[in-house]
Amino acid sequence: FAKRVWRCLERSERSGHHLTRPDRTTLLRLLGRARETMDIATDDAILAVIERNPDAILVSGTDQDQQGLLATLPLNTEGMAALCGGRFSGLHPDPAWISKSGERPEAIYVWLVFMPGSFGRLLGAISKALDRIMPQPCPLFSRATNAHSARLHQQAGFMTANSFFPNCPEGVQVVFPEQPMATRSRSELSVRLARTVED
Repeated sequence: FAKRVWRCLERSERSGHHLTRPDRTTLLRLLGRARETMDIATDDAILAVIERNPDAILVSGTDQDQQGLLATLPLNTEGMAALCGGRFSGLHPDPAWISKSGERPEAIYVWLVFMPGSFGRLLGAISKALDRIMPQPCPLFSRATNAHSARLHQQAGFMTANSFFPNCPEGVQVVFPEQPMATRSRSELSVRLARTVED
């Protein structure tokens, strides 16, 4: 991520906010509010994902007017292949693509962020939730829904996904995990083929 994201995270992590699994009534109410301004998956599709992985959708707070929602798709190998191969649809995700709770995902797709007026304040809580979902670093994908969203993604450090995965759908952005660089002596030099995006 860009440095500005890390600075925002440092500030928001001190707030003490956290995200929790919603009950069905709260979830359906928040999804209804989100549908007023966004085109999202059906309740049945969303509930099928939660059945596969209950941590895929989390909510903030208890005040109904201030509550927000974070939905992610922790993708397994098949799900990652579907996304990078152009077979992925956020409106109709196949539950078989989703890693179960406790399984290590190959990638995370940010499915929906609905936090009107509270996104910056909850950034630390979102970060903690992502840490729970992906115990080891993996690529984080997100879809820019308009030009403004695409600019915000890129300012945060995301890059156009089809620059790396040519069949990835238009509008999908990706940020890769930082890899620590090994310390080498100044006289040591080696050359090898770059076989992965991380290389």
